[in-house]
Amino acid sequence: MIKQVVTQQLQTLEAGTDPPRWVLELPFKTPNGLLTLGADIQRETRAGQTGEDGWNMRIRLNLPRLGPLSINLNLRADRLHAALQAENRAAVDI
Repeated sequence: MIKQVVTQQLQTLEAGTDPPRWVLELPFKTPNGLLTLGADIQRETRAGQTGEDGWNMRIRLNLPRLGPLSINLNLRADRLHAALQAENRAAVDI
């Protein structure tokens, strides 16, 4: 598991992305088996706008009861915005 995370980070560094970006896939164990949490973290800089730098993070899950979920977080100017998107109606109702 750790080898996969390190490999993905090295691939990101080799790509020379500017601003920095990290892509992670973390497996976790549940009563239903092994699942994966995917995360994409990126620093966002706005040229010429002081104090407007921020961070974006997208977390992806596919849970047995809820189905595919996407959690989007955006931090800018000490404000955190969050959005949760679900593909299945049952997940939306929960």
